[in-house]
Amino acid sequence: MAGMSRLDFVQLYTVARLNDCGIYPDWCKVVESTRRKIDAMPPPSPEEVQLVLVQLDQEGIRLHGMEASREKFLAHPAFKGFDLGEKK
Repeated sequence: MAGMSRLDFVQLYTVARLNDCGIYPDWCKVVESTRRKIDAMPPPSPEEVQLVLVQLDQEGIRLHGMEASREKFLAHPAFKGFDLGEKK
């Protein structure tokens, strides 16, 4: 997306994929027009996605979702090999 940094793109991509699983970081939802633009681009690497997931955790961003969201996350191809840890 023109004028967007790589990190901004990876953040939007990751939030959109979290939304696919019914997970909304601090209730953030990526709108459909932005999703279409993101989906038209090559996906980021798993390492880039992991970086954003770690960043969300370190910044204290709350992930809101339903009970089934964790299972959807674990099954989603964008998050293969990742897990949603539970904060104590």
